[in-house]
Amino acid sequence: ESLPEIRRLLFSRKNGEAYRLAERDLLAAERHIDSYQSAGELVVDFVGRGSRPGHEVGTFNSDHDNGWLHMAAQDYERELDLATGIAGTAFRYRGLTHRRETFATAHAGIIASRFTFSDHGGDVDINLQREQDVRERRVLPDGRLLLSGRLTRGGMRFCLILEVRCEGGQIIRDEDCIRVRGADTVEMRVAMATSWIAPGDLTGDAVAKAKAALDAVKHQSWSQVRADHVAEHARLFDRFRISLPSSDGDTLPTDARLDRLKSGVDDPGLAALFVHYGRYLLMSSSRPGSLPANLQGKWCHQMLPAWNSDYHTNIHLQMNYWPVDITNLSECQQPLTDLI
Repeated sequence: ESLPEIRRLLFSRKNGEAYRLAERDLLAAERHIDSYQSAGELVVDFVGRGSRPGHEVGTFNSDHDNGWLHMAAQDYERELDLATGIAGTAFRYRGLTHRRETFATAHAGIIASRFTFSDHGGDVDINLQREQDVRERRVLPDGRLLLSGRLTRGGMRFCLILEVRCEGGQIIRDEDCIRVRGADTVEMRVAMATSWIAPGDLTGDAVAKAKAALDAVKHQSWSQVRADHVAEHARLFDRFRISLPSSDGDTLPTDARLDRLKSGVDDPGLAALFVHYGRYLLMSSSRPGSLPANLQGKWCHQMLPAWNSDYHTNIHLQMNYWPVDITNLSECQQPLTDLI
C-alpha cells in the first residue's frame, strides 16, 4: 500500500521521507540475521610417539594449523574420493604409519572417522570443543561423550555426541574426555542435532535425536556403515557422466594439475573433475529434509563467518543450484523449494 507513495516521494526528490516510509512499511521487524555456525570441533590430540614435538597435551588449536605435520611427516598423502565421498590421509611420522578415513554419511546421519596405526601406536586423547555457548561436556553413562549448549540469541539448543571404539588397545573415559592407548585402530562416530523442529518451533530434544542416530548403527561394524554410505552416495553420484579428452594430467595430483593449468598446459580432465566436485558439494549440503546449501555450507568452521554464511539471493544462492538439474541431482533442490 505504501509503494505508490514511496515512488511519489522519490520522484519529488524527497528521498529522506521516502526512505523513512520504506523503512517503516517495507522492511521486516526483525532485521538481524544470525550466523550459520559450526556445531563444534572433534579434537584428537596425539600423545606418545605420535605427538607433535613440544606439543602440550590437552591444548586446543582453534586455527586448525596442521602445517607442522605436513612438513614433518614422510610420504604424506591426502585425498578426497568423489566417487565414494570418503576423505583419506596417509603418512609416516616418528616410526609410525598412520592411515585415516572420514566421511559424513547421509544414510546414517553421522560423521564417521577411522584412524589406523602401525605397531599399536594409537595413543590419542579425544575431545569435543566449541568456542561459545557450551553448557555441558561430560561422559554419559553409556560411555559416549556429550557436548551440549544453547545459543545466547534465540535459545536454540544443540548437542554433539561422540562414540569411540578401538581395536588392539584400551579406552579410558575421564569426566569430560576419552583417551585411547595402544590401539591398532580408533573409530569415532559423531552425531549432531538441534532443538529446531520448524520455523518458530524449538521444542525438539537435541540429545534424544543425536542418541537415536548413533543407536541406529550401534550394532553395525565400520565396514557396514562405510558400505551403506558408499551405496547411498553412489545412488546420486553415479547418475551423471562427463567425458573429455585424456591428457598427461590425469595421473597427477590435483595441486600439480592446477599448477600446470596456470602455466598454460591444457588439461580437459581437470575440468571434468571440477564438475564432479561441484556435484559432490551440492550432494553433501542439500538433501531432502535438510536446509538448503548456503554460502560456506557444511564446511563453515567459524562462529562469525563472512556474510553470516547465510542465504544471499543476489547471486550466491542461485549459483549453488545451477548444476542441480543438468547434472541429474533434481531432489537436491527440494530443500530450497521447501524453504521458499
